[in-house]
Amino acid sequence: MKFCNLLIVLFIFITSIQAKVLVLEFKAEDQGTWHGEEVSAVACATPRKSCLTKYTSSFSFKFLSNDILEAIEKSDIINMSFSVFEPPYPDYTPMREDYSFEDDLKNYHAALESFEEDKDSLEQMLQSNPDKLFSIASGNGVYVRFMSTPGVAMIKKYAIYPSFFNFPNTIKVSALNEQEVDIKNLQNHQIADYSNFGLERVDIAAPVPRNTKGEIQRGTSFAAPFISKMAQIVKEKLPSFEAASIKELLMKSVYVPSLKKALLATEDLLINKENSITHLAQYHPQRLKRLEYMAELGDVMLVKSGGFIVPELVKKCIQVLKETNKTIEESCLEAHKTVLRATNEDLKLLKSLWRARSL
Repeated sequence: MKFCNLLIVLFIFITSIQAKVLVLEFKAEDQGTWHGEEVSAVACATPRKSCLTKYTSSFSFKFLSNDILEAIEKSDIINMSFSVFEPPYPDYTPMREDYSFEDDLKNYHAALESFEEDKDSLEQMLQSNPDKLFSIASGNGVYVRFMSTPGVAMIKKYAIYPSFFNFPNTIKVSALNEQEVDIKNLQNHQIADYSNFGLERVDIAAPVPRNTKGEIQRGTSFAAPFISKMAQIVKEKLPSFEAASIKELLMKSVYVPSLKKALLATEDLLINKENSITHLAQYHPQRLKRLEYMAELGDVMLVKSGGFIVPELVKKCIQVLKETNKTIEESCLEAHKTVLRATNEDLKLLKSLWRARSL
């Protein structure tokens, strides 16, 4: 009997430290559930009982159901792989000859007025749950002719929600052009040509795993749950960690292409602001000009962390934290040294980059 009681206590203890992931999906009543199912398949790193998928057709205070609010309350990581409201883009050239971007933008802003309640409710949801990490897809730009640069950098005029929100407990995710991170070939990983980006409002990049049928899929919808899965691993190994600590560990467990260039681009932005190449590469109104500035920057990855998640770095950083009294930063630097064979000069540049970008 005592042995049985011990097993029950042990079972309760093990299940209590499982990080709970909520895949929160926004869909119209006539849409199917395949998107949520695919997102959930990526997000759930441990047994499915610790992962829940919920659907809603509205985020307004009137219609948001109590069971969704309760699910958020009981979760540690909330995945948001959706865009509630998407703007038109000036670079987009649809097939219709009668298309007018000005008319499209006018209709967008008119519709935005009726969306305000959903937007306010979403914002309150994020702000009222500071201990929970919200992993949010940065959104997909548009395919334009001969495009060779990632989607678009977000600005208020063309804001996508919820990815436009920027809080300490949100981590916005760009998509890589790869299905998995190849630690032996990191230099070939780039932000996908459809993925939104931006030093100000996108935090990190992640791969887009194949779907449940083994087929290649595209979209930041499936990069965000990869980060949710990594966050789940952190929370399970370090149960006392809340959103800010999990986010810091993930943001410092990335591979940063061309560290020197990344730091110079950051300093350029801090000193020259709107006249910097870094700013113009993201926000210049003409696409061809953006391409020119992108080419001048080289392989600098325009997300706040400066790079993309490397699972091996995450796991090593966790291990060092558990075995030592080191800080998150010290542990992740040790991980870079061990896993990526980072030199002392690399580690110095990393620390400088983290300081410059307030990570």
